[in-house]
Amino acid sequence: MGKRGRLLRNKRGVGEVLLMEAMQAVAIILILTGSMVYVNAKLAKIGLAKPFYARDAGLLTTTLYSASGNIDYSYYVDAVERKEPTKYKFQFIIADNFVKVNATESSKQNIYWYFSDFGTAPINSEESEILGGIKFLKEGNGIKMGKQISLTKNKILCSAVHTKDAAWRQNRFVMDPAHGENATDKGAVNNKDENFSESELTYAIAKRIGISEQNKIMTREKDVYASFAQRESVVKGNSNAVVISIHIGDEQSTESNYIKAYYNINSDEIARKKSSKLGCSILNAVVEYGKLDGRENIKGVAVIPSDSDYIKRIVPAGRVGVLLELGNIQIDKKDNFLADTTHLAEAIYTGIGNYYENE
Repeated sequence: MGKRGRLLRNKRGVGEVLLMEAMQAVAIILILTGSMVYVNAKLAKIGLAKPFYARDAGLLTTTLYSASGNIDYSYYVDAVERKEPTKYKFQFIIADNFVKVNATESSKQNIYWYFSDFGTAPINSEESEILGGIKFLKEGNGIKMGKQISLTKNKILCSAVHTKDAAWRQNRFVMDPAHGENATDKGAVNNKDENFSESELTYAIAKRIGISEQNKIMTREKDVYASFAQRESVVKGNSNAVVISIHIGDEQSTESNYIKAYYNINSDEIARKKSSKLGCSILNAVVEYGKLDGRENIKGVAVIPSDSDYIKRIVPAGRVGVLLELGNIQIDKKDNFLADTTHLAEAIYTGIGNYYENE
């Protein structure tokens, strides 16, 4: 009986040990399973998304090639993790009849084809690796592709035009600072402070654009009224100069809170393309210029062909030039007048340089 009792007691002790070990094993399995489920969920999101975006972008590219006419299309891809929007941005490479897609934290790629026949031009990729989204521009039988602009800054893809010229600073430019319609009209007022008129703002900006004085022709040499006929005469008298007309209005031909560049739609194709790219380069530079606080007011950018009488007179057909509407670059107070107009002038100067130095 004594032996039997000891045996039972030993069995009870062994059972408790086995139970504790079993509970520990279950806990470990649960932890491992939970970790694997979490990791697999993350990987599944990426793994499922990559072939979807590859197929989607491939079919989109096929559709663009098949469509008639010119098309400007943005394809934007959100991050997998909405709480952490910088995680798992997708990387696109489009070339050689295939779309390649992978997440930035994954080395594996997903590939999907797109169709183009012998009559189509190969894609001109302005970016070899594109994160987050793509900007497509179909012109004729070719597609140009570039980086989709951040929605907060909303840049635009500039059409490729051969303008590269390392000595562009020697070119001549007509700077046309706009103002009101008569001697007593100072033009639009700055929305943040009515002490600033279009007349003084545009003149200050034009004077501070860093082109040398011998190559910069002003349509008015002082912050005084100059008739439109006088300004038009300066433009016509310098027929080889690029025209940049600066305004701070906000024309309603597109959505408000946009900065805009208008060019003469009646020009020949070469002048239209060059003017469009000049406007695009300037607006993108303004959006990117970190020192310019007023850029946060910009909702978007637009380059617009125009048939208005104003455009036809200030940027005559055949001339390279743009009319800039920068009404949403606001200056908050008098103390910032010098700094902010200088920064905007620097941004415009940078954009002009980008137009000439980037093919």
